[in-house]
Amino acid sequence: MTDEARSGRLVYLGSVADRLFKDRREAGRVLAGLLERYRDRVDVVVLGLPRGGAPVAYEVARALHAPLDLFLVRKLGVPGHDELA
Repeated sequence: MTDEARSGRLVYLGSVADRLFKDRREAGRVLAGLLERYRDRVDVVVLGLPRGGAPVAYEVARALHAPLDLFLVRKLGVPGHDELA
């Protein structure tokens, strides 16, 4: 594991942070470009959230030649706040 991975540092997205994408696949390709330094590494796994995150994660994993898996989660509800998840 790299020092960067251990430290949990975030990747600065610059002008991409405010960009609107054609679809989730395009967003994944752009994200993969920002993560290019992780291509072909044996210590990289791409995790995607089902539904909206899976298409993004697929494009990232494909571009980085990394394995892809889904990260399954459940919504945590808050009593009295039906829309909060």
